[in-house]
Amino acid sequence: MDFLIVHYEQYYFPAFNVADAAISVGAVFLLLDLFLAKEESV
Repeated sequence: MDFLIVHYEQYYFPAFNVADAAISVGAVFLLLDLFLAKEESV
């Protein structure tokens, strides 16, 4: 069960898939780290 469905009285927030959102955020951070990391000298 990785979907969140939030509602308050008659208002509903769209269904939110936590697992897919976590994968997407992780991929973005991985790409940012790849492009922004400075090369380490050996």
